[in-house]
Amino acid sequence: MSVAVIAALSYATGTLAAGPASRRMNATTLNTTATVGGALALLPFVLATGGPGLPDSPVAWLALLHLGLVVSGIGYGMYFSAAKTLPPTHITILTLLEPLVATAAAVIAFGETPTVGTVIGGALMLGAVAALKPRRTARGAARSAARMPHVVALGDVANHTQPFPWRTSA
Repeated sequence: MSVAVIAALSYATGTLAAGPASRRMNATTLNTTATVGGALALLPFVLATGGPGLPDSPVAWLALLHLGLVVSGIGYGMYFSAAKTLPPTHITILTLLEPLVATAAAVIAFGETPTVGTVIGGALMLGAVAALKPRRTARGAARSAARMPHVVALGDVANHTQPFPWRTSA
């Protein structure tokens, strides 16, 4: 089995497990568990290859801390918080927006010029996210209410059409 297939299966397994796990644990505990578990899984490979080495300056240490605490910590915290209420397909497509956001940041912050392919890819991703707009029927809303009773307290689930349950319709 190729490394790409193993990576895809691992990602799919993690995505499918994120919802049930995030409903049993708070986002911080789950984030910590996932990060430590990932580090332990990679440890044999780091030991076998010598790893990338340690940062050699205070600026490099600050960059490493920023990547670990801010980028990964906050990003995965938001991911696991969203996994409590959104289905895995929605989570997967929303995470695929990361390159689009990074590209927009590069254009705004650094004056990068996107290619035609980048613009087309970004439009396709936005279209995929727009296609996620929930189309709830009364039966689907009742099924969601039974699966996620904490949403009922936030508003009328039968008429709930927004993808984020903490936003209630006026």
